[in-house]
Amino acid sequence: MRSINNFFSDLVYANKTNVGPDIRYLILASKKPGIFNLGGDLLVINQCLLSNDKTALYEYALSCIDVLHQNITGLDLGLKTISLVQGDALGGGFEAALSSDYIIAERGVKLGFPESLFNLYPGMGAYNLLSRRIDIKHIRELIFDGRLHTSEELYELGVIDKLVGSGKGVEAVYKHIKYADKKENSYSFLNKMQQKYHPILFEDLEEIIQDWVKCAFSNLTKENLKMMNILRSKQQAKRK
Repeated sequence: MRSINNFFSDLVYANKTNVGPDIRYLILASKKPGIFNLGGDLLVINQCLLSNDKTALYEYALSCIDVLHQNITGLDLGLKTISLVQGDALGGGFEAALSSDYIIAERGVKLGFPESLFNLYPGMGAYNLLSRRIDIKHIRELIFDGRLHTSEELYELGVIDKLVGSGKGVEAVYKHIKYADKKENSYSFLNKMQQKYHPILFEDLEEIIQDWVKCAFSNLTKENLKMMNILRSKQQAKRK
């Protein structure tokens, strides 16, 4: 995100004007087959817990919400954001997908919050982001059950905006942009109203991670850490 901000800043400086390049959309996607984003680094989190390093865990979480919030606000550049989910999105990876204005997902991918399996919760904005899309009852279920849900399920629930066949995601992104460009004023208006009446403030996310860090250091048992390690092993295996 910062590299994109720097890109805009460099062009504006070079042109000596306040006018940046004609870039209006930011797409979150992955080149890794079967994976959109597997979430936070459980190895880093586990090491922070074992070494009792609260400061390191807080700084790690802070870096996560920093990136997330930039996407939520369109980098404060008026960019329209789209998440293209062609593979699994877990934990913080699911939150990353939710941070965009519009979510396009291919059939058969899985999304969910496994944090409750080791007695934690998604601490990087999941509740706030889901509240823009679905009701409280289903938010609680998604966060509490720890289960992976199919893109088909989440589309029916209203979490995903557009569901397409496997391999059709990129095409769907271009179609959506073409359609949105035809209704530029309406699209921009809706985004502005969402930011005004359903804002997600950085300060609110920061308060959540403060509670998340406290919870991680006060409520996790040996069994919880054992489960985290099991999930960490699976996470690392999938990333290879």
